[in-house]
Parts: sequence; C-alpha cells; structure tokens
Amino acid sequence: MFLRIVSVWLLVLGMPVAGWAMDNTSPIHIESDSLDIDDSRGISTYRGNVVFRQGGSQLWADEIVIYIKNRQRLEKVEALGQPARFKLVPDDRSQEVTTGEAARIEYRDEVGIMLLRGQANLLQAGNVFSGDVIEYDTLKRIVRAGKVVDARSEGRVKVTILPRQADEQGAAP
Repeated sequence: MFLRIVSVWLLVLGMPVAGWAMDNTSPIHIESDSLDIDDSRGISTYRGNVVFRQGGSQLWADEIVIYIKNRQRLEKVEALGQPARFKLVPDDRSQEVTTGEAARIEYRDEVGIMLLRGQANLLQAGNVFSGDVIEYDTLKRIVRAGKVVDARSEGRVKVTILPRQADEQGAAP
C-alpha cells in the first residue's frame, strides 16, 4: 500500500502542468492535512489547508482533487474553498502575475482553461473581473465571464479596467 501511494505521488510530482504554472519543468509540491488516493481511478484528494505549488504559481484551498488520465498525465484539478485562491506566475516575466478566487476553481490541463464558479474574482494586469462564473484561458490569457460561459450564471459581470499608462514620450503604449 505504501509503495502504491509513493508511486502515485511521484507520478503527480513529475507530471508537467504547462498551462497551470506556465512552467512545465518544475515539480508539483502539495501540502495538506490529509490525503486519499484512489489509484485505480487516478484520483487523489487533499483536504485541509491545501497548498499546491509549481514554479512560482500557487493554489490554496480547503480541498483539492487531482485527476490523472490513464495513470500518465494530469487531466483536471478541482479546488474548493471559502474561497479557493490562486496565483499564476508566467514563465515569461514580461507578462504580469494573474490572481483569482472563487468558491470552486476547476483547471483542465489539456486545454489550459481555468473555470471559476461562485463569487469569482480575477485580477489580470491590474484589471479586475467579478461575477458568478469566469473562464480564464491560461495559455492565451483570455477572460470570458457570465452567461457567455454558463447560461445558468446569475447576476451581472463587473469589470474594472485601468487606464493605459503613458510611456516616457507621453504617448500611450
């Protein structure tokens, strides 16, 4: 049993998560109060003050469930919290850090999509997006929110966009 847990743990830690951390060369580190692994289904559940790290990116939640496809690659990460929060640090330092929070955060690795549900907030390049549902494409850095993502979405989307800063010549970039 112990060897099975260690083998799954090493499988998860050695797995590239390109979109999540925007860094597929760094190992994944997870801390939690408890862990349940269902090796036959490729599901590991971490509960209690969970911290998921890869590179400079982090995810904090009350519970994180990781799904491994065919015991070989990351398929999905689900995070639940009051709220669950994340910070994405791009590999390319010319891009800004993206942060967000929601009651439920789901990340699908194959397409690089992060779905935030329930009092969702996303901060990207100083701009703030809030709503019931927000979809963030971590690869293309595209934000979609509200009914365009989920017809059952409640409430309105709120956006705060910062004005562009003038460069040294006095012109907008």
